[in-house]
Amino acid sequence: MPPHSIRLAGPWYLTQPDCLPPLPPDQANQERYDLPLPLEPGVPRRAQRFFQRPIRLDPAERVRIRIACTLPPRQVFLDNLPLDLTPLPTGYLAPLPHGLTSRHLLTLDFDPPPTPPTEPPGPALLGVWLEFLGVEGEGSA
Repeated sequence: MPPHSIRLAGPWYLTQPDCLPPLPPDQANQERYDLPLPLEPGVPRRAQRFFQRPIRLDPAERVRIRIACTLPPRQVFLDNLPLDLTPLPTGYLAPLPHGLTSRHLLTLDFDPPPTPPTEPPGPALLGVWLEFLGVEGEGSA
């Protein structure tokens, strides 16, 4: 059975990824967008989005982030902590190291190549989802 998921459609804040750790969107100059988000060739970009823990979600629930994109993110952060990425045929998975608490900031850094690909689609962030995998030991997968 596939995991339950929530799409993080928008608003996403788009900035230049020039500082580590990432600044929250309310402290950086930003532009607001919804997904899908085309990425200009040769222009490094940082996409950020705040989200809340769903009210009925058990704090011990295992959660991962699924990212659909046409180029690999250079780095993914949750609350300024880097996440490990697992490649998929259509994107990447990033398991969260802990359960969700109240408010979180997801940050994705991209470095599109300087020349556009010869065939569409060009570099783009297509979609991002939270996937809920159950509580450890409850028989959920």
